[in-house]
Amino acid sequence: MISTKWYILFIFISLSFSKYLTDYKVDNVESNFEYRNRELTNGLSSQSIVDLRILNNQSIIIGTSGGLGLLDSNMNFYSFNDDRLPDGGNPALEVYENENLIIVSGVETVNFLNEDVSSGTGISWSTDNGTSWKYMPQPQDILPVCEELTCDNPLNSPEECDCSPAASGCSWDVPSQTCSQVGNNIVVSWGGQNLSSLAIQTSAKNVTYDVSADTINKYIYTANWAGMLRRFKYTDDNPIWEIIPLPMDNQLTADCGSFPSSYVYNPVDPQISGNLNYGGNHNHKVFSVYTEFYDGQMYIWAGTADGVNKGIIDDNGCIDWVHYTSLDGLGGNWIIDIIPQYINNSVNPRIWLVSWDREETAPHPNSLTYTDDNGISWITVDQFSEEFIDLNNNNIYDQEDSFDDFNNNNNYDGATPYSLYFSSDVLYASTNRGLFYASIDNVLNWERLEFPDQILDILDYNQNSEAGIFTQTKVYTSLNRNQTFFIGTPQGLIWVEAENNINNPYLWSEETWDSFIASNQNIVDKNKLHIWPNPFFIENIYTNVDFQFKTNNNSGKMKIYDFSMDLVDSFDCDKINDYGNLECTWDGRNKNNIKVANGVYFCKLKTGNTEVWEKLMVINASKGHY
Repeated sequence: MISTKWYILFIFISLSFSKYLTDYKVDNVESNFEYRNRELTNGLSSQSIVDLRILNNQSIIIGTSGGLGLLDSNMNFYSFNDDRLPDGGNPALEVYENENLIIVSGVETVNFLNEDVSSGTGISWSTDNGTSWKYMPQPQDILPVCEELTCDNPLNSPEECDCSPAASGCSWDVPSQTCSQVGNNIVVSWGGQNLSSLAIQTSAKNVTYDVSADTINKYIYTANWAGMLRRFKYTDDNPIWEIIPLPMDNQLTADCGSFPSSYVYNPVDPQISGNLNYGGNHNHKVFSVYTEFYDGQMYIWAGTADGVNKGIIDDNGCIDWVHYTSLDGLGGNWIIDIIPQYINNSVNPRIWLVSWDREETAPHPNSLTYTDDNGISWITVDQFSEEFIDLNNNNIYDQEDSFDDFNNNNNYDGATPYSLYFSSDVLYASTNRGLFYASIDNVLNWERLEFPDQILDILDYNQNSEAGIFTQTKVYTSLNRNQTFFIGTPQGLIWVEAENNINNPYLWSEETWDSFIASNQNIVDKNKLHIWPNPFFIENIYTNVDFQFKTNNNSGKMKIYDFSMDLVDSFDCDKINDYGNLECTWDGRNKNNIKVANGVYFCKLKTGNTEVWEKLMVINASKGHY
């Protein structure tokens, strides 16, 4: 079992959604999709490998920051070239081998109200292993058009007026006696009730971070950060998006047809006054979703910024919810992933939650939590919650620092988990500090897999062990195919031929490691300065942003400017890589060796008589936290 999502490039998204989202008008197409046959081109579109899933023909479908790729059984890499696939990178990818079903979402960066934000580009799915695709645009809502009707006495005789707020979202404006739209809410029919929901009319900050299929009832569910939980019937000729209400923050349960009359589906941050909440709900910001039939029921789990919700889906598609938070034993309330693990012949799976604590209020920030009894009780792995104390103020954990040793193993294991993968008796956690693994018999004790030096060199990553800096390259995802274990990183795909030792990383031979770095092969545009990664995250581990430019010159000068066009840093660009590209790197620090602030920076490369500019987004993580 595997699960991962492209959260890494989106953690800078604010948890706060203001109502300007609903004021941005865009065209909405709910159900327009087409068929198109698969076209593949050689190579991957990006070296940032964010998800790996195996198909029933043993090919591996690859989610990258630049679009969908494929690795066949002969180790050939391809990119899907299909206009029925969503634009941009792939934050969500799911595969159902028995159904030949693949689901993928898209995201790209757009400028929205003078701010660079992530924008969802839609959902695509294939029922023939990727040979042909169907496409749905990112779900967006349309406010009702209210007829300009008049009524002699709308207060005393509403039955005489053709305007019903309960059914249409329109109501009477008494002073003008005009039927009109009030506010930015629409009416959602759910379980025989008419419920109010904030209309999300833009794809900005409305990104699908997770997808899951109910293959019995033929629904695809999507977790949309600002767009809430939605679904559509993927077997319909003309599928329609449906809004799926979740409990409000203060609701422990919410049965279908029994939502309170005051219910409003709204992902805007709640405003707390005394003991009362106003505005929206954190539990309506949806980040993860998982559906599966087990124990005689069809279940759905939805992770949000306020814990996780377990739902039972009835034969009519209606859902009864139970809402769990850190008060129920979860390690944190920001649930970015939900992963099932079947152990032996158990009736129901072990449900794992990957949680981040963006507000630093959770009992175990950046943790793994699991339940073996379908939510009745929860157990937390707090090993990844360890935080170092930066005694020498260099923003790096090194030999001069101390740390909170939660599991008493005398090692600093603090990390931000991204995803989990289960291979036979071994569990793997992909994190920003490398790949950790644990035995199924001891899931509270994880060890880090150390990559061979030659792999670190290929990834252009300096471990710097002599300086006492204990770091490891980021890992986004992992997967086992036959006797080969694949590991997806921001710098490329690496793998190891483990032969008979696939379930024992201790015995993996350094001589069997290999790698594929994609982006260097794709830089052919002489007019563009290529920057990777972009956005660039400056974390508590030294990482660099890479610049490449196709030119016949063997040297140049790079200058970095802030948004006010003040010079931040300058340096020579004089390395020629193996593909003939002029290359240089920047560590995100200014001329005084201080980390730069969050924001947009302008990068200028001058080489010979050529001058090229490109924009770079920099995200500076909080000091002392990964």
